[in-house]
Amino acid sequence: MKPVLHALASLKLSLAGFALLAAATFASYLLPTVPQGTIAAPLALLALNLAAAMLARPALRRGGLGLFHLALLVLLLLAGWGRLFHFDARVEVLQGGALDPAHVEVTGRGPLHGNAWRRISFRQGGWQVDYAPGMRRAHTRSEVLLPGESLPRTVGDDTPLVIDGYRLYTTHNKGFAPVISWQPDAGPRVQGALHMPSYPLFDWKQENRWTAPGGEALGFWLRVVDAPTGETAWTLDPRHVRTVLVVETGGVRHELSPGDALRVGGATLRYERLAGWMGYRIFHDPTLLPMLFASVAGILALAWHLFGRGVRLLPLREGAAA
Repeated sequence: MKPVLHALASLKLSLAGFALLAAATFASYLLPTVPQGTIAAPLALLALNLAAAMLARPALRRGGLGLFHLALLVLLLLAGWGRLFHFDARVEVLQGGALDPAHVEVTGRGPLHGNAWRRISFRQGGWQVDYAPGMRRAHTRSEVLLPGESLPRTVGDDTPLVIDGYRLYTTHNKGFAPVISWQPDAGPRVQGALHMPSYPLFDWKQENRWTAPGGEALGFWLRVVDAPTGETAWTLDPRHVRTVLVVETGGVRHELSPGDALRVGGATLRYERLAGWMGYRIFHDPTLLPMLFASVAGILALAWHLFGRGVRLLPLREGAAA
């Protein structure tokens, strides 16, 4: 039994565990096909190695040093557990619309994470983004309304919206979404929004294409009137931006202001209004708070251990001097 315990507690196994952890970390970032739970395996190996070392060496279990290693063991286990249950995603939500789980793009998901993220719901209100001179993005304020609540909440890059343990943050990804309607002479009316590329990052490329129900191919380009130059501070708010929607059909270009209409074949195309869309990052990791407590406990335990050694050494030095 002891040979097995000492083998599990060996320094060589520790180095192998750290090497595997580094390899799994790089692989998970560079290769999207690598399973998200890969990092949990070397973390479990390191936790086993540390637990065996604590059993094999009594000094690692005493006083503050023992509590420090216990906290380190808990951190390793929590880190592996978090990789199995974590969730990362992004989504774009139209101003005046609701978050649609079908539009959520999952970028990272632990193998044991369920489908609770599909129940995340809110309605997007207005938003503003402050810019400093030189087009440097500052604060973002996005208003969202949760089901059953009458007052909106404000979300930002560092002010999360927390729903059932999921944390949602605004991102740099946001832009304009012209709302258009299509009314055939005979048939139901269709209305939707054209998500333009992120603004002002792609201010030169505010374009999109759409094929109408009748088969007409339409090209759209959004021109911002009095676009900011970036020389002074300004605030981006789609509700206060003047735009012209350029529509290209059959090789002919037409300019529409909000409320203007255009005849296309046997239907009427109308530029209803300008809306905006906001990009969010969705994040979930149930181990964040326990890891904070374990980290603080480990720091305090290590301080206790070092302080205790200093107090014991002081009389020895005085005795030697005497």
